[in-house]
Amino acid sequence: MIYPLIIASVWGSMPILIKLYLSLFPNVFIIFLQSLVLLSSTLIYIFFFKYTDFINGYKSATYKHFLIIALMFFIATFICNLLYLHILKKDDIIAPLLIFILTPIITIIISALVLKELLNIRQIFGCFLVFIGIFFLVYYKKMT
Repeated sequence: MIYPLIIASVWGSMPILIKLYLSLFPNVFIIFLQSLVLLSSTLIYIFFFKYTDFINGYKSATYKHFLIIALMFFIATFICNLLYLHILKKDDIIAPLLIFILTPIITIIISALVLKELLNIRQIFGCFLVFIGIFFLVYYKKMT
């Protein structure tokens, strides 16, 4: 259970650091650096630890797989990251991140619809509570 806490701590601090640098650099430069670091890190990881896994994945992928995955990552990383940085630069940091917390709820709903995963009452009730909490936090913020 320590790994999710570490991930949450790192991801929780990143918007603050990014917002600090958004006043110094344009969005596209930050996305470029992020992509460059991700590519470099991935290549190093493949080379030292997962070369055979990479080659096996490469051999088994078709052009259709490449196209679908590329489109998926273009939308999920580039477009969403561009919008995220734009919102982070223009607005305060809390409201967009509160709305971003809806991601797990959206994932649960889509997994039930697309993957036919069954939802239990705790998941439904938890999603409802999170949604209501975020609604009140964002609504209350607009009132002040």
